[in-house]
Amino acid sequence: MVARGSVLGEARHRCAGLLTAVEVSGSFSSKRSAGFDDLAVEVRGVGPLRFPVSQAQAKQLISVAQPAHYGLGEETLLDTGVRDTWEVPKSRVKIDRRRWNKTLMPVLDGFRVDLGLPEGCRLRAELQSMLVYAPGQFFAPHQDSEKVDGMIGSLVVTLPAASRGGELVIEHAGEQATYRASRDRLSFVAFYSDCRHEIRPLQAGYRVVLTYNLMVDGDTTAGIPSTASETVEMVAATLAEHFDTPVPRPTWRRDEVDGDGDPPDRMVYLLDHEYTARALGWERVKGSDASRVAVLRAAADRAECEVALALVDVHETWSAFADDDGWYRGSRSGRWYGDEPDDVDDDSSAATSYGDDDEYELGELIDSEITLEHWIDRSGSPGAQISSEVSGDEVCMSTPSTSLRPYSSEYEPYMGNYGNTMDRWYRRGAVVVWPRRRDFEVRAEVSPEWAIGAVAARVDAREMREARALVARLSPSWDLRRVASDAPGLFTAVLRVAAGVDDPASAAVLVIPFRLEMVTADDAIDLVTLADRYGSRWFDLVVAEWARDPRPGTGGERAAWIDSLPAICSDLREAGEAGDAGASIARALVWQAWQWVEAALSRACALDAPSRRADALDTLTQYIAAVLVSTSVIGT
Repeated sequence: MVARGSVLGEARHRCAGLLTAVEVSGSFSSKRSAGFDDLAVEVRGVGPLRFPVSQAQAKQLISVAQPAHYGLGEETLLDTGVRDTWEVPKSRVKIDRRRWNKTLMPVLDGFRVDLGLPEGCRLRAELQSMLVYAPGQFFAPHQDSEKVDGMIGSLVVTLPAASRGGELVIEHAGEQATYRASRDRLSFVAFYSDCRHEIRPLQAGYRVVLTYNLMVDGDTTAGIPSTASETVEMVAATLAEHFDTPVPRPTWRRDEVDGDGDPPDRMVYLLDHEYTARALGWERVKGSDASRVAVLRAAADRAECEVALALVDVHETWSAFADDDGWYRGSRSGRWYGDEPDDVDDDSSAATSYGDDDEYELGELIDSEITLEHWIDRSGSPGAQISSEVSGDEVCMSTPSTSLRPYSSEYEPYMGNYGNTMDRWYRRGAVVVWPRRRDFEVRAEVSPEWAIGAVAARVDAREMREARALVARLSPSWDLRRVASDAPGLFTAVLRVAAGVDDPASAAVLVIPFRLEMVTADDAIDLVTLADRYGSRWFDLVVAEWARDPRPGTGGERAAWIDSLPAICSDLREAGEAGDAGASIARALVWQAWQWVEAALSRACALDAPSRRADALDTLTQYIAAVLVSTSVIGT
């Protein structure tokens, strides 16, 4: 007999297997070479370059260059321990583009094929910099950031010169490729921008390169492999099965609730490449992801589902043990130096696989957290910042995260009763699929701001029945507490929509998930409008819910809010001058503030140590004063 827990997983696993088997072409990187007759480069202060580049001319280039910086997040840094090379300012470099395009354009079209991009796409190259490596110089392992919109990769053109070492090493998803320059030909290497790569130390001679940003025109997911039509139908069937299969309840809940839960609302397929918010787009999906995304989009249409292209953050915690066998496989910085022979004329590349590049052996997966952080829906409109945790019942993938390189890792040694764990963080692309019948609920879960906007649009159109129906679909999963603090203006927007729906039950669903600490003096008018609309008893119940915050460690927030209470009460009194609503709201707020102060007083008085008791009581005096001033302001 098949266990209930495995039934739901079967559809996801079959879907992942089908997508993994989709025919993909191309690689994460590629190399081509060409003659240099069409490349005419002139550098101000040096003059025209002659090929192969001589040591004398390379030294002239260094004389007009400056130390190269590198990017780390939003910062631009200079650290020769990370990047040690010379950069010639782009303003000094002049290239005869008309001649150069005779060679560059065919090479770019070849790279389009090599990287697995469909025929309808075209690669463009934009000059980024000229770099000069002298003996001993290098660039430690890193990833390129998307410097311009539409960037999908990088192109490195190494000018012909005699040198030894300085290999360009690129890795992605467990594979590694090493590329060497040529003495008498131009060497072109193209790779996707999320690939980790390095320039190994140059041992002899000089290395002069032109670096380009690669942009793509056209939709990389437009074409479905001719062999995939049957796969589309099978993937669509797995989607339908996934969204019709109830999620088994946890074992510990089996006794308290009979039966399984509802079917999942989403399937989240993790892609093999990393993406950034700036570069995320349906038309810029990379490499092997492109064919699989095209199949998944087509299957979603067949299964009457919606799709979004998303960014996810993956956090995994593993049991881990130090490698005690005496063999060091690499440093935690991820630098991997090998024993390949150095041949100044070697124009070949080699792909090898690598294992875990740090000194720890992973054991069992202890915990995993996946969070959706950004997405672009089917329309391709500008991406939205979102926040949503992904459950294990929703995830499928072709490549496990352990086959990828984390952007951060942290080892916790054994500490007596915990430890020997490795935490790893990954950034991955994803495709989120959900049934159209659940479109509103899924979008509302990832973006409460969007949900409030949708309800507000119905209210503004005087479609009150439709507005209330949307609110009913929000419950019981409506959760604003986790995002409201980071979403300025959301509280105010919800208060206004709650008043607009003109229904006390719908209004309560909207406003109850907030917290007392979110009430400010600026909300006085909207609070009075709500109280006038639904009555003081309704509002007293809402305030009581706001005050009931089960989160630990929030006493400091409540105390800071009580400090601001006199100003809130003052504005409420002015906003409610025409009636009793303002004073009624203020009384409810003051009462909840006093409940907190009274409980804090009881805890302080129960302290055994006189000095600690005195300090605690002394701290509470300002909050007692704030409550007393507030009562004076509203005359109660």
